[in-house]
Amino acid sequence: MSDYTLVLTGTDGTNVVLTGTNPKRLVDRLRAKIAPADRRRTKGAGGIRRLPNGRVKAYRTVVDPNTGEEHRVSRTADTQAVAESRLREALSEFDRTHRVGYVRPPTVAEWMDHWLTDVCKPRLKPRTWGTYTSVGANDIVPAIGKVRLDELKPAHFRRMERYITVEQGRSSGTAGSAWRTLHKALEDAVLEGVIERNPAVKGTAPRVALKERWIGYNVLDSLMGDD
Repeated sequence: MSDYTLVLTGTDGTNVVLTGTNPKRLVDRLRAKIAPADRRRTKGAGGIRRLPNGRVKAYRTVVDPNTGEEHRVSRTADTQAVAESRLREALSEFDRTHRVGYVRPPTVAEWMDHWLTDVCKPRLKPRTWGTYTSVGANDIVPAIGKVRLDELKPAHFRRMERYITVEQGRSSGTAGSAWRTLHKALEDAVLEGVIERNPAVKGTAPRVALKERWIGYNVLDSLMGDD
């Protein structure tokens, strides 16, 4: 088979010369020689984006070494500096574990499992962690566990309240406790960059939670500070 020679002459008089038997491979080799920087930028593309709610998202594209697939790692915060700091932590974790996280937002059940195991358990006393686990398993996941975090709507929170108070015949206080636990789990999902905003806004809370004037938040915050 005949050999082919591909010559590219620059304006400064320098030449790039490639020879081979397959013209298509020659073109591919030429592209690799003249545009390596573009290829690197594609693999590590990232940036900063201001979200409609005013928060800042820092993101970077990484490659899963096991599959070769590209995934975006992102973290969100109130300021660019904090968002970039959280992103650096996430990228360091990726370098250590080769875990790229979720390709798309997880379901409530998937997130509760991760939240309880990886976020709460290292920080809480066993009794407190057991309470959170019980609320998730008995009140949250059976009601709306199959719904993806980015698809949560006010109707889903009402569904959870009905499941607890009507189908299970439990108190409105139990419904309020479940909502506050889920709110905290979703807030951490925002901090982890899994979703951009917390869908459990004040208007989605059970009536009992509103009457308590958000006292539960102070309790949850103190519990999450346990060693």
